[in-house]
Amino acid sequence: MKPFPVPVLADASLASAEGPQVSFVPGRMETFERPARHAPTSKAAQREAVRLVSSLLERMRAVPFAPWDEGDRRPAPPFLSLTHAPRAVVDEVNDLLGQGEVSCRIDGPRPVHIQETAFPSVWRVQLLAPDGSVTEDRIETGAFPAAARIRALPSPGTVEPDPEPDAEPDGLMNSPALIREIRHRAAHWRPGDPAHVINLTLLPVTPQDLQYLGDTLGRGPIGILSRGYGSCRIGSTGLGNVWWVQHFHNMGQMILNTIEIVDLPIAAQAAVQDYEDSCERLGEWLAAVED
Repeated sequence: MKPFPVPVLADASLASAEGPQVSFVPGRMETFERPARHAPTSKAAQREAVRLVSSLLERMRAVPFAPWDEGDRRPAPPFLSLTHAPRAVVDEVNDLLGQGEVSCRIDGPRPVHIQETAFPSVWRVQLLAPDGSVTEDRIETGAFPAAARIRALPSPGTVEPDPEPDAEPDGLMNSPALIREIRHRAAHWRPGDPAHVINLTLLPVTPQDLQYLGDTLGRGPIGILSRGYGSCRIGSTGLGNVWWVQHFHNMGQMILNTIEIVDLPIAAQAAVQDYEDSCERLGEWLAAVED
């Protein structure tokens, strides 16, 4: 699996109080491309890889897509364990599925690496030991792998209480009020609630405000990068269910800078249309490989 390419974090130093006033989030604009076909190193390994992925596809067709915000009410999405599969078979599975636009890294005692495949809503997931060795290797399907929900749970006490006014740095404009709003919204957020979005691009904030927000909220364990037409960088903060989301155009300039109070930003998630399209395209791709 390709290593996670860049460290993603809600770094206030990347943000600017200047720049275009953009109030929309561009949707997916890339077109689907099948993974490149490679000559298998082992015909037997390829046949086993096709069999395993075909069994997963059958379960995907039988289990309807469940939105992420349904939480524990949704049926468990289909998955396929590759932990004990031979290395040659895992390599063939990776070749079959290719690599998509979304990467995720979750830090902690047991780090998690997540890579979307070429079939949106189909994910490669690896759980690592402290020494970096892979302890679990699987394919998950659905809006996003479940590890993000577990690691994004609130962590009380991570964000320090409001500082005394004389402890605030110079140059602040709106960040103290924003921090109070973020804390209030996070404390009252419940699973299934719609996202509360604070659009920093449209607010009068100074560079000192942005730095103060970043320093106060802290950095959480989850970093997500979505590439395609431009890129989107998503970082969890030290406050549960509070995320920093930054969109960049294809020249690298930030066009949208937001803080979202939600279980997982929609920009990271696959949609029901992705799931349905992937079921169809994956079936066609497996049939082509078997020819």
